[in-house]
Amino acid sequence: MADMMTPLWLDCDPGHDDALALVLAAFAPSLDLIGVSTVGGNQSVAKTTANAAAVLAMLGITPTTTESAGPAAESNGEETKQGAMTKRCVLVRGADKPLLAPPRGACAEIHGECGLGGSEELDAVRKLVAGDVGDGLAGRARGEMPGPAAVVMATEMARVHAETGRKITLVATGPLTNVALLFSLFPVKMAQILERVVFMGGASTGVGNTSPVAEFNIQMDPTAAAMVFENCPVPLHMVPLEVTHTVLYDESQAARLAEMDDTPFRKVIHSLMTFFASTYREVFGFDAPPVHDPVAIFRVLAPGAFKEEHFRVDVETARGSLCEGQTVVDRWHSSGKAPNVWVASSAAPRPSRR
Repeated sequence: MADMMTPLWLDCDPGHDDALALVLAAFAPSLDLIGVSTVGGNQSVAKTTANAAAVLAMLGITPTTTESAGPAAESNGEETKQGAMTKRCVLVRGADKPLLAPPRGACAEIHGECGLGGSEELDAVRKLVAGDVGDGLAGRARGEMPGPAAVVMATEMARVHAETGRKITLVATGPLTNVALLFSLFPVKMAQILERVVFMGGASTGVGNTSPVAEFNIQMDPTAAAMVFENCPVPLHMVPLEVTHTVLYDESQAARLAEMDDTPFRKVIHSLMTFFASTYREVFGFDAPPVHDPVAIFRVLAPGAFKEEHFRVDVETARGSLCEGQTVVDRWHSSGKAPNVWVASSAAPRPSRR
């Protein structure tokens, strides 16, 4: 079974929808979540790291260091004395600001001051595993690996590839700062050990969500996005707003969640999504919030469910310009430049089962 699993690294900025992406990545039977890196985005990197640690703890996943990781197969899980499955993966804190700009404002109006608001139970877990990390870089979550994120990411991916022979899929659901640094420092190694990169971000038709034309993740660090688009050494797949806005946590999804056994996990997810739905309704007027980030994981699980086309995509990087952070998709191939991004235009999830 382990030989058939896809090793997956998730670079994220939890965030409610990032938390759902973590859940899906951790427990999809065909995925082996080998590592999680965090980036400043929905909140400061200290807070997104604390949130990632809390979600991993809630899922029964133990962050582990390189020295204690052991064979890659161990990351698939081991039986505890109680017979429950305990998983392991690396957790590392990444960039706290864009490559060439000061930190930008977080998204507290959607995700709350902690970055993952709405659940008292998860708040308690966060305090247990992360303590008072504040906004500085001194406090570290329990199990969080020290060192530059790009180095840790490259080292761990290379270790798994060497031990298993399987190439790694990298999924990014936040600003692309860590990914840009990874490709800049280790271009040859990434070309050898990565299978593909999937990211949630951008807008393919010119309508953004945090500016008239820019999507949040790209707008937070346009320079990093431009570097990734230009230098990605493996196929690069973009899951834009136009697709994620069709995947909604609506009344039918809330009803399905309510029908599940009343476990602590269900209670946490219900509280988080109730909060998320409320803020999306207040800020954007959505009747149901889009769950952006799990769609990028779904792209890995079910690539055939997506319609994609290969286009040239560039990013407007002029700081302070009206269109800063816009992803310019050359649908008519007018630039004469080679296509560099597989852009999804639709997704067809499996029919729901009641």
